[in-house]
Amino acid sequence: MNTESPRDSAVNRDHLNRFRTKPAGLRELIWSFLSTTPDLMQELEQCCQRRDQENAKNLLHTLTGAALSTGATSLAERCRHLARDWERSSSPTALSLQTLQAEVENTQNALRHFMDELAEDETSLVPAARPITLLLVEDNASARALVRLVLENDRFAILEATNGREALALAERESPDLAIVDLNLGPPGPESPSGFNLLQRLRERMPAIVLTVDQRPESIRRAAVAGAWGYLLKSSDLHNLSATVEIVLARSRDLRGKKPATEALDLATGWLMATYRLDQPAARRALAHLANEKRCTTSEIAQEILESHQLHSALGRFIAERVHASAREEG
Repeated sequence: MNTESPRDSAVNRDHLNRFRTKPAGLRELIWSFLSTTPDLMQELEQCCQRRDQENAKNLLHTLTGAALSTGATSLAERCRHLARDWERSSSPTALSLQTLQAEVENTQNALRHFMDELAEDETSLVPAARPITLLLVEDNASARALVRLVLENDRFAILEATNGREALALAERESPDLAIVDLNLGPPGPESPSGFNLLQRLRERMPAIVLTVDQRPESIRRAAVAGAWGYLLKSSDLHNLSATVEIVLARSRDLRGKKPATEALDLATGWLMATYRLDQPAARRALAHLANEKRCTTSEIAQEILESHQLHSALGRFIAERVHASAREEG
């Protein structure tokens, strides 16, 4: 017989129990959801009154991510259904908002009940020095807290940004090893790029993984074009996130960590400088950009350029020596 109360069934307790060894982080995850959802619901109601369909959809995406972070899969699914329904109709009903509000309250009560079970004297260990730095770009506090619970350990330090402007500043100041980027970062601006534009601006600095609720094939394609090395959908367990981070970091080290063949790199740099009238830093940036585009090392790109240049030179010599000579003889 199932003795679980409706209140407790609003969240997946197995998901939360995975993090009992990190009670401080677990409390932060729960408090993030409890403190941010009232404002989200108020904004959502205002958007519906104004018939602001686009912002309502973005708020539902944010609420979906927060729900998945805490294991509230039923709430996340209701958000998805509403987003689909509201795309077909510009006038959501008051009843649909009331139903969503009831689901949110059930989730809040279940999380409060779970947090009460955590012993007051439980503490998490202070992490040791972390040689690998991850840049997490996510505007939802609950989603950030879940990623920290999944990834933060002795190996990883996590830098957090809530928008594109903060992410670029951290990338410049801290030089992280990898970025985890949400595509829905709120309204973009001149100094705070959208998720897709941020991927483009980070691509020459570090590999990036997308973590989003956006399942549209068009978004996956745009992210790949913008430079994403991986594309993950948000879920309540994020079981693929750790593995994807490890794989991308290993691949990145393999491609970027090898010392380039100095002679080939210098020759290719010189050829670009002479051909396109670039200074040395600009030529090196061009090589690095092309290497990132083709997911290979700078030395491999330099070698390709030299081989192509040598091929054209050899072809030019053949034409000059044989084809033109034959033409003169025939003339």
